[in-house]
Amino acid sequence: MRFQIPNLAYVRGSDQKLYSALKSIEEAINNHSDQGNLDPTSAEQGAPPPISKFTATAADGYHDLQIVDESPAYRGLNYFAYYSKTPDMANKHKIDLGASQNHRVFLGPGKFYWAAQSAYPTSPASATVYHGGDTPQSVGTGAYVGPEMSTEQGSQAFGPMYRQSTTPPVRK
Repeated sequence: MRFQIPNLAYVRGSDQKLYSALKSIEEAINNHSDQGNLDPTSAEQGAPPPISKFTATAADGYHDLQIVDESPAYRGLNYFAYYSKTPDMANKHKIDLGASQNHRVFLGPGKFYWAAQSAYPTSPASATVYHGGDTPQSVGTGAYVGPEMSTEQGSQAFGPMYRQSTTPPVRK
C-alpha cells in the first residue's frame, strides 16, 4: 500500500511551494517503505507466497537442503526449514536459514521428514512446503542415536502472533 498525503491536489492549486515540499515527503516515505519492505500505513503485512520447491537429501547422517523460490519477493525475506521424526511434523525443530536457500546439517543416522516456509520479519509464515510434496517423504537411514528430540519451542516466524503477546518489548 502506498502512502498518500490527503488533499494534495487542493494544496497544489493554492500553494505550489507547499505542494512540492509535501510531495517530496510523500515520495521519501514511499521510497523508505519500498526499500525496507514496510507498510507506511501500519497495516499488517501479508504472508509471502509459498516457496516453489523444497528438497532434502541425506547421506551418512548429513542432510543437504535446497529451497527454490521463484515467487516475487521483497528485501527481508527469510527462510525456515523444519525436521521431525514423523510425517505429521509433530515435535518439529526449526532451522532459521535467514536469506539462504541452502543448508547442510549433521543429524546422524535416522529417518527425518522435512518442510520449509518463508516469512518477512513482521509477517505470518507462508504456506508449508514438504519435501516429497503433499505426502512428506523421509530422508536418511538407520537407527536414531543420541537423546530424544526435545519438545518444540518458539517455532513461529517473528510475525504478529509471535509468542502470543500483546505487550511489545521495552526499548531504551
